[in-house]
Amino acid sequence: MSMNPYDIDTDKLKLSKRITDPKEILKCQIAAKIINISVNIGTDKTQELTGLHKADLSRIRVMSLKRFTIDRLIGIANDLGFEVSIKFKKSA
Repeated sequence: MSMNPYDIDTDKLKLSKRITDPKEILKCQIAAKIINISVNIGTDKTQELTGLHKADLSRIRVMSLKRFTIDRLIGIANDLGFEVSIKFKKSA
């Protein structure tokens, strides 16, 4: 008996993209914090504070970040009243 309650052949599903680019990882980390904040304060308040259109907020919430630069995401976090700090360390 299968644990899959749907009629889906899970062997044919595409694998999720593995993110290895440090810049993309940073964008995802900042976006995750923005998502957490926006869920807590609500969509309307998030839009009011950031000036984001609903479509852009939706893009962030589904982690579709191609349209967003790191500095724009940091600006959105700042608009929400949070400071972003980044640590540097020498790579091996």
